[in-house]
Amino acid sequence: MITIKVTDISFKEEWSRAHKSLVTPLPIYTASALSYYEEYFSSSGMIHNASFIVKKDTEYLAIVPLYIFKNSRTGYNQISFGQNEYIKAPFFTHQSTKQLSKTSQFISEQISQIIEKFDIRNIYFAHDPSSYLIDKYFFPFFQAASSSNYIIEANVIDLRSGLEHLWFNLRKSYKPLINKTKKSFSVSIIDYKTYSYDECQKYKFLHNKAAGRETRPQKTFDLMYEMIRSDDAYLIIISKNEEVLGTYFFFKSSLIALYASSATDPSVSNTDGVGHLGLWSGVEYAYNRGLSLVDMAMCPPSISNTSIEKKVSAINFFKRGFSGVTCALICNKFEYNSSEQLREKFLAKL
Repeated sequence: MITIKVTDISFKEEWSRAHKSLVTPLPIYTASALSYYEEYFSSSGMIHNASFIVKKDTEYLAIVPLYIFKNSRTGYNQISFGQNEYIKAPFFTHQSTKQLSKTSQFISEQISQIIEKFDIRNIYFAHDPSSYLIDKYFFPFFQAASSSNYIIEANVIDLRSGLEHLWFNLRKSYKPLINKTKKSFSVSIIDYKTYSYDECQKYKFLHNKAAGRETRPQKTFDLMYEMIRSDDAYLIIISKNEEVLGTYFFFKSSLIALYASSATDPSVSNTDGVGHLGLWSGVEYAYNRGLSLVDMAMCPPSISNTSIEKKVSAINFFKRGFSGVTCALICNKFEYNSSEQLREKFLAKL
């Protein structure tokens, strides 16, 4: 087995091919999404993108997204998804149980080398719930090695049950809101067929208006728009009398859509139903494209910031109303005083 790293010339092309071979092609790890996050994380403490591909001869076995951050509080290096979130990894292609075990061991050895090279003290991994729903191909790679782990509820909408079934199972209060909003608001869908840079920019303008400031560099937005052009994302725009009141951005792969982010005009209230219509329109689009799942991206507990728990709880309650299947999101922590101790414990339990 060999690894293909970010520094290899063929990395992006190989990553794209490997991603298409995965059992669970997670939308946040398409090649275009990888480019977006590399730029997005560059201004929030990321010191290295250590992601790699595992390959045997001409066969792809796994992709392993790994971002290394310098923790803004402790100053220690950690593997995570941003400063405060758990990273979902690794992801495997179809292979025998015997080969899966060998691939797993090989990945653990590669991560061990990364721990040593970058003096990693903490690792924060989470298992993706979509992996289990697609075809029960759930492999508890890091659970046994974790120094501590806990489970939170995830919400994934199974589109294979049919749109009528999903509508029937919507939270009761959502249906009249969506029906009412449809009558007086318009819905626009920006995807690879209807792509327009000016239409995409409406997302940025509303994002900044809602925040009351310029939130991040233009390049990060441009990379999001490139995801739409590559058919790795789509954008829902809710407007009234040509005024944009809500924008909802979804990542997508060949099987899964992921509700990534949104922006709502400050004048909009919860009773207007704009957010409800925006998310439901995103679910409808995914169904019409023949996707299997919509991951509502339930907000996991922050690694360090407990002050946002009330906001997170409210957001998660809202997302649970959209006919989702409740399943487990297993979060694993590896926290040690030195990289040597982390490396020793990490390898000993695998």
